Amino acid sequence: MDYSHAAVLLLLISLALLVTEVFVPSGGFIAVLMLLALGGSVFCAFRAWWDTSPTFWWGYIACVLVLLPAVLIGAFTIFPRTPYGRRVLLDAPAPEEITPYVKEQLELQALIGRQGITVTPHSPGGMIRIESRRYHSETRGMMLDAGEAIEIVAVKGNRLVIRLADAPLKEDTTPPPTEVEEPSPPPTIAQADRPSVVDPFDPFLDEAEPK
Repeated sequence: MDYSHAAVLLLLISLALLVTEVFVPSGGFIAVLMLLALGGSVFCAFRAWWDTSPTFWWGYIACVLVLLPAVLIGAFTIFPRTPYGRRVLLDAPAPEEITPYVKEQLELQALIGRQGITVTPHSPGGMIRIESRRYHSETRGMMLDAGEAIEIVAVKGNRLVIRLADAPLKEDTTPPPTEVEEPSPPPTIAQADRPSVVDPFDPFLDEAEPK
């Protein structure tokens, strides 16, 4: 076998070892064999074409520079689609798995700019009420008493960052629902006011009494 055939054969072996290294991780052993095969291919190509045909030599170098990255990219593209690749390479986690409580974070973000009232004193952490719901909150270093109007300015973790509101919180002016009074029972007749029971008329009673 002359040097030209050996150069082509060793180049093909090095490319095959490169693909094998992608599919079968060996801790770098197959990569070392690939570099040895590639080095032997370059040496054989130099001995075969450097003196006699420089065109073939530079064409060989161009092929090496194109084939190596192309085969490597192709191997990494095909590898995840194979059964072995699907077992080795896990699917990317969903956004809610990377950042927990995404839904809660979005709900808290929607509260920025809203006003509420402090339920507990803040030193600097505490609780606030927005409409009928309570939230954990904290200030930026300032102390607040309970019952003060505040405004949401940011979200920090699972807490709302608050500050004193520029204007007092508008109270709900909707009148409370009127209670329907139940009709009172009719007054009972006192025992003393009840009419006495009249005895039945006795025709012989008047005759028996002396006049």
